Amino acid sequence: MGLLVRLVIGFGAGVASLAAIAPGVHIVFGEHAETIGGGAGGLAIFAMIGLAAASPTSRLALGRSLKVVGACFWAAVLAAIVLGMEGALAEGAPPPGPVVVMAVQIFGIIVGGILFTIGHLLTRKPEPGAPGLLARSIVPSLARFTGGLISSRRVDAHRRLTPGIEDGVAGFDESLPYLRGFNAYYRRHIAGWLEEQEGRRKEALRHRIKVLMIGLPIMAAITLLTGDLIEAGGFWGTVIGWLMIFGWIGVIVAAFSKSLDLSDTVKKFMIEHLTKFFDLQHIEETRPIDLSFYRELELVPPHREAKMREAFTGQRGDVAMMMAEVVAYTYRGTQWRKRRRRVAFSGALLQFTYRKRFRGRTIAMSDRGLIGNLIKQGLRSEKRIRLENQDFEDHFEVFGDDEVETRYLLTPAFMERAVQLAELVGKGARLRFAFADDHLLVAVSGWNLFETASLAHAMTDPIHVQTFLNEVGLLLDIVDTLKLTLETRV
Repeated sequence: MGLLVRLVIGFGAGVASLAAIAPGVHIVFGEHAETIGGGAGGLAIFAMIGLAAASPTSRLALGRSLKVVGACFWAAVLAAIVLGMEGALAEGAPPPGPVVVMAVQIFGIIVGGILFTIGHLLTRKPEPGAPGLLARSIVPSLARFTGGLISSRRVDAHRRLTPGIEDGVAGFDESLPYLRGFNAYYRRHIAGWLEEQEGRRKEALRHRIKVLMIGLPIMAAITLLTGDLIEAGGFWGTVIGWLMIFGWIGVIVAAFSKSLDLSDTVKKFMIEHLTKFFDLQHIEETRPIDLSFYRELELVPPHREAKMREAFTGQRGDVAMMMAEVVAYTYRGTQWRKRRRRVAFSGALLQFTYRKRFRGRTIAMSDRGLIGNLIKQGLRSEKRIRLENQDFEDHFEVFGDDEVETRYLLTPAFMERAVQLAELVGKGARLRFAFADDHLLVAVSGWNLFETASLAHAMTDPIHVQTFLNEVGLLLDIVDTLKLTLETRV
């Protein structure tokens, strides 16, 4: 019954949003508005239904929907102020007088503000711990196919929480060796600090809505008053136009500044304590990094320079570990033409160094589909090796020059961990890994290590901790799994 109510809320909000989307599309696209507007309207209804259905409660579904509808009205008013309202009129209709134009814009500002305020009041309480059934079913698939545009970190984190932990009757899962003792460490060093940050989280959310509710109307009024100068063009019209754009951006940045500061504080705190618990070292400084081995194995594309943003290093038994966020650049143009730098790779690199050397090379690439796989197979010197694990085959295609060693390394347990890592970072992230010399090298484009959970959750919500445990734990799990394989089979 609850899901049906949320679907109805989403459909109603989608229809309501058309009242703002329709004139906005006419203003922006003019004569092409009918074609574009039909598609935009259908997508809006579909998106609002999805947003409401994925919400864990009807209250949150209604609140989120109202905020989006309010934002649509604000966007339409902004388009009308900057581009003029002529495009919203039928062809041949007489132009409206300035009083009518201003009245319509003020009406849109007021309606958008009222809807957004009501939505904020409905969503100001922290979200329930567990995401809704529809979110748990759909979000991971969306995350895989959008390459990180939609994140499934929250869903993945909750899947690994022990039932009852949100009610204070259970603890974090300590079934894996590297997690033993974590609950005691959490209660002693982490829980109290997070409770103290709850007031700061609420203040950040209050600051956000206060700045938006005061700053946006002021910017709308200023833009409204200077609209004639902007439309007139010329030097001063261009200057004022750019000032208005920077003003709108400044209001948004100011509104989210405290939230971003708190997120950074939480991230630093969690990294400090989790690196201490897992005996890792955190390197914050940006520095050059040599990726020639990764490039040789085709784990990263060709590039001219690479920089490491931050890294985590450590030792687990005989295995040396390194996890780093890296960006690699290439250049276009010549010394006679202006050279432009572009990003060739941005993501996470993992490196595990073992005490045993591998006899050959085993390289696994993200599956590229039938045509892409055939092209890739034709360009590689290594043999394509097919494995029995269908889930692994759906995610990767494996090449190697020693099939016996490849099958020893890619045990069922290791393939399971690799699939989990692929699902954690998303299908679009292009996960690749290779065994070569004494290294296991992993490259994941588009993956940012250790990002904090949304501040929509109370600071006492265990998801703030579990999002970090998921990534650290899975990496350590891969180390232990392969370490056991090397000690007993290779």
